[in-house]
Amino acid sequence: AHNPADAINLDNGRPIFIVHGTADTRVSVNQTRELAALAQANGANLSVWMPEGVGHVGAMFVFTNQYEQTLVSFFKAALK
Repeated sequence: AHNPADAINLDNGRPIFIVHGTADTRVSVNQTRELAALAQANGANLSVWMPEGVGHVGAMFVFTNQYEQTLVSFFKAALK
C-alpha cells in the first residue's frame, strides 16, 4: 500500500502530474484537492488537471486530444 501524500512529501523537486475527473465516483476528487493543498504548503512541484464531468480515467476518452497534449507537454517539460 502506498500513500500518495508520501510522493508529495518526498518529491525532491521532481515534477508530479495528477489528472482527476470531477465526476470520479471511485476516488474522491477531494483527495486530489487535499494533495494539491499539501503540495502548495510544501512547495512541491505538482500540476493538476481536473476535467469537469469526467469519471475515473475518463479524461483520456472524453478529452482525447487535450489529454494527449496536456501529458505530452508535461513530460516534455519534466524530461528536458
